[in-house]
Amino acid sequence: MVTAALRSLLARRARLAMSLFAVLLGVCFAFGSLIFISTLERAFSAVQSGTVSDVVVRQAGVRSGQGR
Repeated sequence: MVTAALRSLLARRARLAMSLFAVLLGVCFAFGSLIFISTLERAFSAVQSGTVSDVVVRQAGVRSGQGR
């Protein structure tokens, strides 16, 4: 049984090579997308940590301590 399977694989080398290439390409795309997502998360975290976070926004004409 094993020899028949190996004989079949060796007889169709192009199909075997294309299948291996397809699996390799799929793994590379999955790995690349995970790295890309991680890089984006790190970049956005760096941008957010570099901004000023304690900003007070007030309506024009309203003084502090006085409500409407």
